[in-house]
Amino acid sequence: MLPYYLYLTTVPPRDRIAAALAAAGGVPASAVDLADTATTERNWRAAVLGTLHPVAGDLRLCVEVWFGDGARVPSEPETAAALARTLDTPVAYPAVEHRPSAYRMALADGRHTRIRVYEQDEPPADGEPVRLDVDATEHPIPALPRVPVMPLPEVIHDHPLPSGCDVPELRSWDHLVVRVESGWPPDGWYPAELYASFLAARDAVDAAALDDPARAALAALDARFRSRTVDDGGAALRARLAEARIPGLDWARPPTVGTAWWWRRITLPPPWARQPGG
Repeated sequence: MLPYYLYLTTVPPRDRIAAALAAAGGVPASAVDLADTATTERNWRAAVLGTLHPVAGDLRLCVEVWFGDGARVPSEPETAAALARTLDTPVAYPAVEHRPSAYRMALADGRHTRIRVYEQDEPPADGEPVRLDVDATEHPIPALPRVPVMPLPEVIHDHPLPSGCDVPELRSWDHLVVRVESGWPPDGWYPAELYASFLAARDAVDAAALDDPARAALAALDARFRSRTVDDGGAALRARLAEARIPGLDWARPPTVGTAWWWRRITLPPPWARQPGG
């Protein structure tokens, strides 16, 4: 297995960290070798091997974890949750998305929330730990009350989608239709600003300029969109766009509601019904 990198907001005593790792791996604490990076004498055959890396900022300690022979091998989220519960402290871990700032945080009550983590711009001085700060969270973290609570739309951009559309003019429309049919991956919500931008992409499609196969593909996409949406006259989208927009989604011109039939249609519930922060 590859190592897990778990980031704590506190620095608990080592014996408590070792006990938490033992519980996660289903082994006694005596089967855990836990040390800092300066320690050279290690039991490399321990069932659970943990290395402590100091960190500065909102995240205070990195625990590098290996589960070896004789240990149960939980997933990284499960391991983070076990440490959060046992140590009563939030534990961050890298999200599956490849963006360096994409993390999740396991809370002591069992919940997980997405967070955005930034490393300091300047490299640390010799002997100083790297600084990692939590820039935003999708749900409140009591241990980090200063961190803004907001949606993190970049996770939507980063999530790969299947597509069977090979017509360049229709790819944006296909993108939205697939999201509608998939239930708004990865987290079941989609901001009104992006929804409007893809409806505007449908505006840009000139059916008369397409060849027959492309026109048939457009008709099929339109039918799929109709089948998953209802006509509300554009009321839900219009009301949502009138509210404050998501930080980080910048527009040269704010999105407006068009007049074509697709602007009148929306899913039930609306895509933003489960959007973090309401």
